[in-house]
Amino acid sequence: MASVKKSRALDSTLGAIAAHPLRSRCLTILTERTASPNELAAELGEEVGNVSYHVKKLLKMDAIELNG
Repeated sequence: MASVKKSRALDSTLGAIAAHPLRSRCLTILTERTASPNELAAELGEEVGNVSYHVKKLLKMDAIELNG
């Protein structure tokens, strides 16, 4: 039963990531290298506030981690 719940949680997380194209683009970049929301915004041609919002969502989903 626990594995079913974990599978559903993973499906939910993946769905939430894929639900927004900007979030997916940020994750793609962040799997290749470390970048700040400012760097991501400049690279993607998006507003920093919008990118920051999606980066925070990725953090909350444990899809990424902060590099101190």
